[in-house]
Amino acid sequence: MQAPTQLRRVRVGALALLLAGCVQKHKVEARVLVLAVESEVRNLDLSTSNDQNSTSLAHLFLQTLVDAGEDMRPKGDLALSWDVQGDRVFTFHLAPDALFHDGAPVTCADVEYNFQQIAGLNPRRPSRVKSSYADLESLECSSTHTFVVRLKKPRPSFLGDDVASVRIFPKHLVEKSTYGENPVGSGPFLFERRQGRDLLFRRFEGYRRRKGGVLQAPIFFERIVVRTLEDPVTRFLSLMGGDVDALFNALSPIKVHEALKSPRLQVFREAGTAYQYLGLNFRDPRLRDSRVREALSLAIDRDDIIRHKMLGYAQPATSLLSPKNYFHNPDVKPDPYDPERARKLLKEAGAENLVLELKTSTDRDAVSNALVIRNHLARVGVDLQIRSLEFPTFYAEIQKGNFQIFSLRWTAVIEPALLNRVFHSREVPPGRNRGYYANKEVDAVLDQAAFEVNLAKRRALYFRVQELLAKDRPYISLWYPDNVVVATSALRDFRLPPTASWSALFNARKE
Repeated sequence: MQAPTQLRRVRVGALALLLAGCVQKHKVEARVLVLAVESEVRNLDLSTSNDQNSTSLAHLFLQTLVDAGEDMRPKGDLALSWDVQGDRVFTFHLAPDALFHDGAPVTCADVEYNFQQIAGLNPRRPSRVKSSYADLESLECSSTHTFVVRLKKPRPSFLGDDVASVRIFPKHLVEKSTYGENPVGSGPFLFERRQGRDLLFRRFEGYRRRKGGVLQAPIFFERIVVRTLEDPVTRFLSLMGGDVDALFNALSPIKVHEALKSPRLQVFREAGTAYQYLGLNFRDPRLRDSRVREALSLAIDRDDIIRHKMLGYAQPATSLLSPKNYFHNPDVKPDPYDPERARKLLKEAGAENLVLELKTSTDRDAVSNALVIRNHLARVGVDLQIRSLEFPTFYAEIQKGNFQIFSLRWTAVIEPALLNRVFHSREVPPGRNRGYYANKEVDAVLDQAAFEVNLAKRRALYFRVQELLAKDRPYISLWYPDNVVVATSALRDFRLPPTASWSALFNARKE
């Protein structure tokens, strides 16, 4: 007579164990954050890569001396504080408890090594941007945790632009041939391994998070998975199904609209600092003709694309600096849609029935936008042939200057000195002036702006640069896309910054 009672107890006990296991599983899953990206980051030696996904990944496992805060002003990262003398002598005081993921301390020697490398002073690791650091006078370690930089003359952009661009790699490891396979940094997450097309990161317990110099609680997430999902439909379905927790600017506007209707998802949207454009190669004799460049720009109906393709999640662009930027020139207006004038200009230039090639990535939305632009240009007699490549191959071609026209996006544009790096004639490949644009007046104004310490005068100089670039059109400005993050409803305490940096997730949690 006791057997049925015992059987019920066994069943109840088994059910309790099962429920306890489910609760524990959900607790574990809550501590794991899965992010999806559109293209795979194959090379994790991020000292040699600067595309959008690499920049996002860098925030997970690498640090800089200073980083951009939510107000887009410099905030301490590895540097607890810094002193500036005359806008040319910078003394950085490093966190004495900072560690690399292998347990080695982060010292001034590591910081000095990385500055030497990016300034082109290390022949074993060539720098693509060394010309931007040509005004360095000296680098010095005055103590184990004190780093001093002297410039030849004052340069107001140095802290927010150049210092913030130098990622700190471990001197004792970075030159090893296997570093790109097993990268080590000092950031909040350490790289564990690749698993298929997933990159697995684990919270680094040796990382100390500070705000205003005060230690903060550890980051909620214990693991972060970065998953490559090239197909946009797959990205959306993975988000809906709960296999992915968040997508940063990785869904089409149509899918964002679908997400707004789903109780499983939440959408964060803010005007951003990104800039979509077409880059032109000035070595091509047809594109050197300013009438052709103007005609191409006038033939593109930006309002139509923004209204129907982007569903309003953007605004027409005028320069690399967005309206959120203090140095944005509001007097420079977007090129109007004027196909009649475009046809007239092409005829004057003897460029009727022009055939050009546009290179883009294989991303579905990028190709879709390229097809719309091709249709617009066809109305004025331009045959735009689209060549789509896997992103690593595409980006390598652009870096070499191997294109007629390409389509890309600058993300998180903060410091106006980026204009110096992109449009100054000395910055041709391997620098970032990939279209070999050259204008002596632009060079002169950029040189003056780079060293102007008076804020109002500096702003006026960059206003002038934007006016000159709008006339020359080395880039055909398209639009400023909104930052849009779509996440599951379980994500909490997330705040989308203007730069759309993944570091915003370090303050979030998941239920």
